[in-house]
Amino acid sequence: MHKDEQVRNCRVMADGEVTEIGPFQITMIAVDHSVPGAASYVLACDVYGKPFKILYTGDIRFHGTRDTTIEDYVSAVGTGIDIMICEGTRIESTSSLTEDKVCTKITKEIAETDGLVLVDFSWKDTTRYETITKAAKSCGRTFVINARLAYVLNKLGQTPLPETVKVFLKRKASCFYSPTDYAQYKHEYGFSIDNDTWTQDSSHYDIGLVADEIKSNPSDYVLMLSYYDLGQLFDLADDNGKILGSRYIRAQCEPFSDEMELDEERFINWLDAFGIGYELGDTPVPDGCSNPNCSKLKKWIVRSHVSGHASRPELKELIEKINPKLLFPVHTERPEVFAELVKGKDIEVIIPERDTVYSF
Repeated sequence: MHKDEQVRNCRVMADGEVTEIGPFQITMIAVDHSVPGAASYVLACDVYGKPFKILYTGDIRFHGTRDTTIEDYVSAVGTGIDIMICEGTRIESTSSLTEDKVCTKITKEIAETDGLVLVDFSWKDTTRYETITKAAKSCGRTFVINARLAYVLNKLGQTPLPETVKVFLKRKASCFYSPTDYAQYKHEYGFSIDNDTWTQDSSHYDIGLVADEIKSNPSDYVLMLSYYDLGQLFDLADDNGKILGSRYIRAQCEPFSDEMELDEERFINWLDAFGIGYELGDTPVPDGCSNPNCSKLKKWIVRSHVSGHASRPELKELIEKINPKLLFPVHTERPEVFAELVKGKDIEVIIPERDTVYSF
């Protein structure tokens, strides 16, 4: 070990479990989010002989598939919260879309498509994986996922995969789809691999599908395809370089940075080049823009997506029910908006500043 390296004391906690770190009793509260393992924490200790509690919400939502209500969450947190550190990713959003509605929308899009359906979503979003699996199955199609997601699902105990889910084998290395093309990567050949002794699990390779198989019967499949998989479109296209009758579904968040906007524009150019259908949404116009018809404004594809974060009305209700003495907004671009949510309440909002120590 390098002399500057430190070993973290990592602990795996169950929902509702309590552990001690220094003077604090830490309670873990499992929450709904777009990735598994999300949690809130309540830190409790005594200050001058009196109980003191801090709640850190972490990323949280109440419109996913866990069916956790705000009342359920508040009950798990308990009373007497002095400080609430609250996320505010969607502090300015009033949308109440649910994962069930996303499933309905994706199912409709698949059913209306004659050819291959291509879908993009975060490979860490296991809830969205389950949604698309359900939608594809209801339309009589096989959902073909990438090997990275399959590997993660195994580590989360969600294998064997359903019969209607297969793994996509990318053409790489020798281009002959040989086992050695994948075995050097721990997640692309199977669920486990040991290069030193050359022993490996070949689950992904055994149930894998290659581009030619999908191309032969495109109406039978829904294929997971991200920005970094675009090169695979060449193997799926016909002799004219087109994927006729196909449709692309964007099942992830909208761009929230300049780089993501550029990626979206590049993605649209690829879809157009291969003749892949998609639904184009209204072009977002920046505040103060005097030319809403400017050709340089970035195009966005319509999303089939629900966020992993609570909306403004949900945050307002949550904060009022927790009723902390002090509120620290985090993970938000508009922390000042929190003051509007607690107007008329005996709750002080403190916007944290870098390198500042707060004592009470």
